Amino acid sequence: MAATGTSFGGSRNRRVSMVNGPPSYRQHEGFGSDNSPRCRVMTFSSDGSLFAWCNGQSVLVVDTTQFGLVCRIPNEKTFCMAFSPKGTHLSTWEQYTANKDQPSATNNLEIWNLQGGRLVCRICPEEKGHLATKVGVKMSQCVLALSPMKYTASMMQISPSIATKLRLQGVSEFEVSPGPPPFTVAAYVPGAKGAPSYVRLFRHPNFDSPASVLANKSFFKADRVKLLWNKKGSAVLVVTATDVDKTGASYYGEQTLQYISTSGESSMIQLGKRGPIYSVQWSPNSKEFCVVYGFMPSKELWSRKDLKLISKPQASDSTTLEWSPDGEHILTATTSPRLREGNGYKVWHYTGSVLHEKSVDELWEVKWQPVPDGVFKEPVINYRAAITNTTQEQKKTPDVYRPPRLRGIAPSMKLHEHEPPQNLREKEGQEMSKSAAKNKKKREAKARAKQEQEATGEAVSPTLPSPPASAVTSTTLPAEKEKKLRNLKKKLRQIEDMKEQQKSGKTLEKNQLDKLTAEASLIKEIQELELGS
Repeated sequence: MAATGTSFGGSRNRRVSMVNGPPSYRQHEGFGSDNSPRCRVMTFSSDGSLFAWCNGQSVLVVDTTQFGLVCRIPNEKTFCMAFSPKGTHLSTWEQYTANKDQPSATNNLEIWNLQGGRLVCRICPEEKGHLATKVGVKMSQCVLALSPMKYTASMMQISPSIATKLRLQGVSEFEVSPGPPPFTVAAYVPGAKGAPSYVRLFRHPNFDSPASVLANKSFFKADRVKLLWNKKGSAVLVVTATDVDKTGASYYGEQTLQYISTSGESSMIQLGKRGPIYSVQWSPNSKEFCVVYGFMPSKELWSRKDLKLISKPQASDSTTLEWSPDGEHILTATTSPRLREGNGYKVWHYTGSVLHEKSVDELWEVKWQPVPDGVFKEPVINYRAAITNTTQEQKKTPDVYRPPRLRGIAPSMKLHEHEPPQNLREKEGQEMSKSAAKNKKKREAKARAKQEQEATGEAVSPTLPSPPASAVTSTTLPAEKEKKLRNLKKKLRQIEDMKEQQKSGKTLEKNQLDKLTAEASLIKEIQELELGS
């Protein structure tokens, strides 16, 4: 399928719109736009067949084929929403509110059946939390109730009775694996009273069976975690973070990366450098993952097959980066409320060319429309930059600030006065300074005197008697030995430095490891030179 099959939706202040992907980048003909004053939330279903958004009056769901209205949900304060995996249900979440007229909490989480817009479940958690937002999102036929004990009493299910329940005291985070049943649940329990935090994997639905616990991983220094399943649901990555880094090395707190598989294997991922973890992403093949970390991470595109560098795009101030389903284009954006200035989005080719760019006064969200697996074939890697029709404006260097009373007046002095070099050639027709003219006369007089000496034979230098060969040998050989000895000792000091770096945990290059193996030969050569002198 050609790239023309891609499209993306965006929500900005007072508008929700859908744009065709490369190469047209025009407003989608089927979906015009919603110009309601409070359009800030939108989402696609997992296969891209449905599109939902909230315009401040209600939540509307349309199909992306004919853009006919599927249902209208009367929720005007929806803050976030998500489709079920099969697109049969939609969960909407509002901010927790309580007032004098209604001191008890409102039902801020609701699950709707899209066939007729029927409300099937209402949940009222005691506090704002991400646990409640996941109920009804992960499974299409039933809702999994996994919560702390304080949530259990208020949980309601789509079916009349609770099908399964996992009792785990103190759980604060969970993720259900994707893919077909049987599902696996990763649950995180923070440490308390000196006990470590841990993540456990449970097989649904037999939670009471001892065999339901597939794996367990304990660790310290974790105030919060992020659980990331691979596509097959065979392994999960756990990004742990503390609120404060006691060493003072990072503003974001101390972070680590853990790996847990459903087969029972677990380990801590050792990263080559210190610094915060910015992003972790599984490969679609579920066999490998990529980590962006360090105090100054680079932005590069590499070919995964032959491990060759393709491009180094510069997308400054980007808060969003997302691959197109066709595997050839990338969407970057600067969005509110993370950054209020310079909002807009760019569409890139993976070779580093900017194909489309649009500035927006206030952009809240932009994302590609998903497509089912197998629609696009794997692209053939091309290392040549793609042809672009956009002309990027060159950034103008800001002028130096001058007070209003000095504007329009030539400066009386310069901050730095640079003297020109003496060998600078003067341009023809340009008047020389007095010092330059004087130096020029001296050079011309010196050149004339040299020519006269060569003509009269006065420039012949006297011949000195050459020293005997034994004297030359006795003076040059010790000097050569001393120079060689200094170089060998310098290499030995470098080896000691590399040993210290290796002890501190730094990964050495191959040439550095080769130098470490040559330490014994260097010491022997130094000893021979010192004995021989």
